[in-house]
Amino acid sequence: PQMAFDQCITVSCREGYAAFLNGVPSSSNTSVTFCCQTLCGALTALRCEQITCPPLYEQFDFSSCAESVDASGRIWGEGTTVVCSDGCSLEGEVPGEEAAEGVVTRTLEGSSAAFGDVTVYATVGFPVPSRTSSTSVSMSGNYSMLSFVIPAGSWPENVTTGLTVSVFDLPEAITGGGDDLTGAGGQVFSVIGQAIDLGPEGATFDPPVTISCPFPPGSYGGKTIKVFKYDTATSEWVEKDSPSGVSSAVDFVSGSVQAETDSFSPYVAVAVTPKPQQPPPVVSVSSPEATLAFTPPPP
Repeated sequence: PQMAFDQCITVSCREGYAAFLNGVPSSSNTSVTFCCQTLCGALTALRCEQITCPPLYEQFDFSSCAESVDASGRIWGEGTTVVCSDGCSLEGEVPGEEAAEGVVTRTLEGSSAAFGDVTVYATVGFPVPSRTSSTSVSMSGNYSMLSFVIPAGSWPENVTTGLTVSVFDLPEAITGGGDDLTGAGGQVFSVIGQAIDLGPEGATFDPPVTISCPFPPGSYGGKTIKVFKYDTATSEWVEKDSPSGVSSAVDFVSGSVQAETDSFSPYVAVAVTPKPQQPPPVVSVSSPEATLAFTPPPP
């Protein structure tokens, strides 16, 4: 079909299929929207393609423990079999699928292990991103508003596992139970959302990756919504910069806020209280004839 100017159309794909626009996968994975703004022709740019999972050897290091592995790629929904040698066991999460959505209590890995047992709401793993092109991935279900962008060349060559994301509650001893906290830069803020734990631990990124954190949608009375990192080594809260080139890093409708980072740590959405305006000083000028006092205008 042909499209009229300013007409928009959304294509939603069935389970097991991913949405593409002009050969580029949609950030939401399962649907894509196209609006006719310039040259509008047939809708050949929109399509759904069957999801194919990469071979297991690209996702896991079986080393010498695997007695047999069906190493070929699989389309969505197909299974595969791994047989471990005597004395070995299969561990890890399957990348590309949500490994768990539902409330569980467990201890996270890496620096987040310092929190002890926490309530985890969702965990997802993704395949190793491309090093030659930008990769954008999103969570699904209750956290479909969360997306992550890894620029071309950012993922370290020596890191052979993909991005992992866990959504969890920080302990009240860390968040203050909703009370105001103070960041390393002197900002006064309160924690408003669930935290995210990102892996793999210890990886660094150049250029930085874009992450997002959830928070309850709504109005926050003029407060600024930002992403803060909690440094488990120093017990300090550190503000993260918004992504460059993004007009607005905050989506108040879906409840998500973006930031850039060059390493992985626990991150959470916070509401920053505006700094109070200081009254301007009064300047006095004296002369033999008179004394004048005036207040300079604010900068």
